[in-house]
Amino acid sequence: MKTAILVAIFLAVTPGIPSNCVGCDLARRDFHGADFSGVNYVGVDLSESNLRGARFERAILQGIDFNGADLRDADFRNAKLCWDGHGKWDDGISCPDFRNANVQDADFRGALLCDVRDKQSCKPVDRATLQTGSRSDLAGANLP
Repeated sequence: MKTAILVAIFLAVTPGIPSNCVGCDLARRDFHGADFSGVNYVGVDLSESNLRGARFERAILQGIDFNGADLRDADFRNAKLCWDGHGKWDDGISCPDFRNANVQDADFRGALLCDVRDKQSCKPVDRATLQTGSRSDLAGANLP
């Protein structure tokens, strides 16, 4: 039984990438061109990773650390990126940490702001909310 559960947890679109992960340490790894589409990640550390050209379409990304990552040409279209915690965080809105990340030509158009209590209740996130919530101006990226 445990083996079947572990196998199910670590199956993903790109081999070696978990499809569901809570608190995983994936920092400083080479995921250049990897497909993370549809993953469900909470509190995952992807800091300083090579994610150039990676796809995160339709991914659920809550509390992710992209600090210092190479995200050039990454695709975040229709990803659930920002979360309204209804006062659980300082300003109530939390997005992945993109400080010091290279987001040149990364595509954030269509990224979503969702309710932490109902992950299906989402709306398009606006540029200002994404920049403020991610603690980055996201210079060079394609923003909503």
